[in-house]
Amino acid sequence: MPINTFADQAAYDAHTPSTTESEVSLIQSTYEVKYDGVNVQTDSPDWGDVLYVDNIQDSEGYYGKHFVKGETLNTSIIPNTWTPVGVVIRNADNKIYVHHYKGYNGGDNTVQWASAWLYELTGMTLDGENHSISFRQPKDGGYVDVGIFTYTSTTLESFCSDLDTWLRANQGGTAAGGTWNYNWHCEYMENNAGVMSCIVICDGFTDYRQYATNGITNTTGISSLANMANSIPEYSSLLRDNGGSGYRTGGNYSRLLEWGETNTTIANPTSNIAVNNASDIVSRTQFNENQYCGLLRDAYGTYEKYIESLMIKYPTVRGLVGYEHGNVRKWNDLLKNRTHKKLDGSVIPTFRPFNYAATLNINTKGMTSGNWYVPGIEEQYWMMKDLTYGLSGITTSNCDKFNQSLSKLSGSLVSIAASRWVAVRSNHRSAWYFYNAGYFYGYNFYGGYRLSVVCALSI
Repeated sequence: MPINTFADQAAYDAHTPSTTESEVSLIQSTYEVKYDGVNVQTDSPDWGDVLYVDNIQDSEGYYGKHFVKGETLNTSIIPNTWTPVGVVIRNADNKIYVHHYKGYNGGDNTVQWASAWLYELTGMTLDGENHSISFRQPKDGGYVDVGIFTYTSTTLESFCSDLDTWLRANQGGTAAGGTWNYNWHCEYMENNAGVMSCIVICDGFTDYRQYATNGITNTTGISSLANMANSIPEYSSLLRDNGGSGYRTGGNYSRLLEWGETNTTIANPTSNIAVNNASDIVSRTQFNENQYCGLLRDAYGTYEKYIESLMIKYPTVRGLVGYEHGNVRKWNDLLKNRTHKKLDGSVIPTFRPFNYAATLNINTKGMTSGNWYVPGIEEQYWMMKDLTYGLSGITTSNCDKFNQSLSKLSGSLVSIAASRWVAVRSNHRSAWYFYNAGYFYGYNFYGGYRLSVVCALSI
């Protein structure tokens, strides 16, 4: 009996099938039908499967969705009326989580979590008399003054105007052993609570000393950029599988193990490393040979077991991490429209990742503007934990199926050797990110890292 091989009909537009049901019945009565498994659609997509939208609108004007199994995807015969959208992170909790295949801003380029340092000055004496504020920066474990602003203002608005004039004229100096030229200026603008305030802004945003610069005379303090983001919880640590809490917590076992194999300077223990130590991750060499790693050797026996113990615990029961998953969208929404003025007067987003995610708009249910967001720790974990792209010797031909799907779409691959932001703060001036060594870590807002943009679709 002759064999007829044909592609899965479900991969094509259901409104214009290439083979009718009667024709299929006729073929089946005459031939042995062999299904070749190309572009298989699924109603239950899993990690690595691909989402397309077509150009056929329903009664509400939305385009149709098509989930194609990643391992069967052949883009050369996908209908040219279909547009790629992304790759599935996870199917759970009655939601399908999708990573946009282009990443941030159309490519895998990096972005700062925030665009400037902002401070709110409070407690100034506005009685028309002479007063002064000293600005200072860290140096050698202490602080040095880098400029003194004097004022005789009677209103907050006039104070802001006078301070802005002074800051613009006093941009230079090396008193702290580094430059003071950070494009400082002042704006009379709303604070996080919507109250008109004195906001001091640093456009440069490249140095920790910018954050640590303080006004100290006749003020009650300067609050940091974190006050603008106070809706996002801070996590001092993440729960590990070994029951400990660390601010270095594993997110991809293979990458962290590889990093520990090759990096002999991860830590330099000078005292005993506790089993649940929160700060350091030791290398294999240190684990096997360092006198201060004896407790680790006794507890885990092998380096592999030690690395396994550092993985992030999921599902977790520790503090805010336990309910972070359900609030990430809310935090994105609160930050996406925050703006500030640069020194030249132009207005830019203060939190660029959230602003960018809010601008993505695909005309289908669940993916229109406002549905895309910067992922939290849980979404990022489920995407990163099984990746292999970025490991030594791994290419697009033998990597994980998530990146194979991205490669087929000519998308921006997600490497576990490239750091990537998440939406959540680790403390008042830092945010969590997936570090290129294979673990979650916290870094200052000004660091430039890659960004995932995701959406959650109802099943």
